[in-house]
Amino acid sequence: MVRIGKAPAESEYDEFPRGRTTHDAKNKHFNLFADKCILKRDDLIAAIRKEFHLPKQTSLGTDSHYRCHRCLYGQALDEE
Repeated sequence: MVRIGKAPAESEYDEFPRGRTTHDAKNKHFNLFADKCILKRDDLIAAIRKEFHLPKQTSLGTDSHYRCHRCLYGQALDEE
């Protein structure tokens, strides 16, 4: 993300909400695992689906590895 100018060079990897996608080839199904800061925003989910060409039937879920610094360190989401 730094290389393509989507994140500042001085940022830490856990500073921003993040996630991953997986594909179950046998069942032909996609999953999107992301930070709850991302999952609560329909506009971001739509942008991610568009960028990765994910179908509407993609399952959404959280994963303990994908939490932003606010969630990791206990800051409330509305404290911006």
